[in-house]
Amino acid sequence: MARPTTSRRLRGLALAICAVALACVAGRWLALERLYAAIQPPALPRSLPVVGLASRSAEACGGCHADNAREWRASRHGRATTDPFFRAEREAQGGANVCLRCHAPLFEQSPRIVTGLAGIAPARWRELPNPSHDATLEAEGVTCVVCHQRNQSVVGPLALDTASIRHATEIDPSFGGDALCVRCHAAEAFPFSRLRRAALATFEENAEYRRQGGDRRCIDCHLPQVSRPLAPGRPQRDGRSHRLLGAEDGDFLRAHLDLSASCERTTCIIHIRNRAGHRFPTGEPGRDLAIRLDPASGVGLEKHILRRMDRIALVEEEGEDDTLLPGEARAVTLGPAAWPAVLSVRFCLYEERDPLLRATGTPYASACVELARWSIGADGAIAR
Repeated sequence: MARPTTSRRLRGLALAICAVALACVAGRWLALERLYAAIQPPALPRSLPVVGLASRSAEACGGCHADNAREWRASRHGRATTDPFFRAEREAQGGANVCLRCHAPLFEQSPRIVTGLAGIAPARWRELPNPSHDATLEAEGVTCVVCHQRNQSVVGPLALDTASIRHATEIDPSFGGDALCVRCHAAEAFPFSRLRRAALATFEENAEYRRQGGDRRCIDCHLPQVSRPLAPGRPQRDGRSHRLLGAEDGDFLRAHLDLSASCERTTCIIHIRNRAGHRFPTGEPGRDLAIRLDPASGVGLEKHILRRMDRIALVEEEGEDDTLLPGEARAVTLGPAAWPAVLSVRFCLYEERDPLLRATGTPYASACVELARWSIGADGAIAR
């Protein structure tokens, strides 16, 4: 039998190399597709407007539900895409449209459609222009129908006389349960990230609260009950405020944190107990509980309770989360210091060195809410 010529052997080798290369490309594409499919939460599917409403904008709801719309508009849901911290962080992440899955979840709110992953570490996205993009709707962030639309109806928990309502309505007594919030407030860690928990771990934390016998739902704290007409000409009835109480409301924060202090000789002890249904602080990493002792003379002393992570590279080092578990009581000691002095506890949206403060031109003090303050006299007596 004749031996293959050199050219035939080279052609065979080239074909084998091509086959291996194609297999590698196909394998990489398949791996990226599987990783993309695992990213939570998934994008919301495209949906038609509610029957009887001309659009999916909050303007279509605010004409009748003026109080709800006013409260929502000023809330963090209403500012989910216009908030300067979100805009700065999204820009730092290359303008990733995947962020809008929670901050502006409707199909029409996204300027580009994410179709998959183009690469990892760092993440790169395959995207196409969205011909249905509505910039006005995008600016509404987590708008009314994100929570209240089911199929082509407005859904709510309380019985209504639906005959005189101009839009399709569905009554569901279970509406308002935690399932309404879990889609975004339990976002999982991104594949290949170095996080030790979910990227947004509030519902993981809530499991500990439940184990301790806690039974409050998210809305029981964050959307408190109000009594008012649902719309003009309607009777008074129980409902929920749409202010979305949270990280910017000092009274709300104080209501979920027990704080007391004692001082002896040159040292102060601050006693803290978490009364929230999740860790304190929780939410987007960077929230900071700052405890500070400022003597009239000398250098101030400060300790922090916070969760720190690199939100761009999604890296979290061991020991960078010392937030309070649900129900946890902790004593924080500061000293030695000379009296008189001032002792304070502040809640800050971001820690002082967070790059988002620089990116938005926000002074650290402006990102903080004072929760408690004590004066310590020259004799060491303490008063709140």
